[in-house]
Amino acid sequence: GQFHMEYTDPSGVTYRSSEDFQSSGSRFEILDVSPYDNNEMGQKTLKVTFELTCDLFSESGELTHIDEMRGVMAVAHP
Repeated sequence: GQFHMEYTDPSGVTYRSSEDFQSSGSRFEILDVSPYDNNEMGQKTLKVTFELTCDLFSESGELTHIDEMRGVMAVAHP
């Protein structure tokens, strides 16, 4: 599978993981999955806890690096 990360800094510059190739140390790891609330469309969701290390690139080629960022997101499923 694939994961796409997008970040917009306070000055409005957007960085994307898909703008260029990732280094060999880049990774996306799912740490935990559990049932969560239905979303606004009434769909069941899962709460996914993850850890991410990746490079992010702006359209002009600027690079920023994320190292071992932990996050939580809800993902709809049938």
